[in-house]
Amino acid sequence: MLFRLSFVPFEFCCCFYCCLKHFFFIMAPRNRDNPIRAKTLLQEGRSQQYVANLLGVNQSTLSRLARRLRETGDVRRRPGQGRKRADLARDDRFLTLNSLRDRTLTAIKFQGMLDDTTRGAQVSKRTVRRRLGKVDLRARCPARCPILSSSCALEN
Repeated sequence: MLFRLSFVPFEFCCCFYCCLKHFFFIMAPRNRDNPIRAKTLLQEGRSQQYVANLLGVNQSTLSRLARRLRETGDVRRRPGQGRKRADLARDDRFLTLNSLRDRTLTAIKFQGMLDDTTRGAQVSKRTVRRRLGKVDLRARCPARCPILSSSCALEN
């Protein structure tokens, strides 16, 4: 089956991936060893563009990595980067203990409880679910069992 789109100069073939590679830049898979390889290659005196082409990443990414390497001597991310948490570790303990006390409470109820007890920081229900998921307190469906007949119930 062939489709023609107004902005596409050719027809789609049977392989959808072949058509997509003409429209989208396919990113290189992320690899934890890439920064270490890049560090080694940069210290050997290779150019940033050469290393970027070799590893399949953008040159600007390598530029940031090289700057971090010059400033800190390491390629790992600096601690403390990113958005600060609205809730505290104390709030996480509060969530964990209360969810273990009452297993029927929902994330929305926990959100309301946190709003009442904390210092006024707004915490979303998604954050509540994420915090409970970190301590393996996820929502679960009860196990399905065959319904016992009255004769089976009397035997047990």
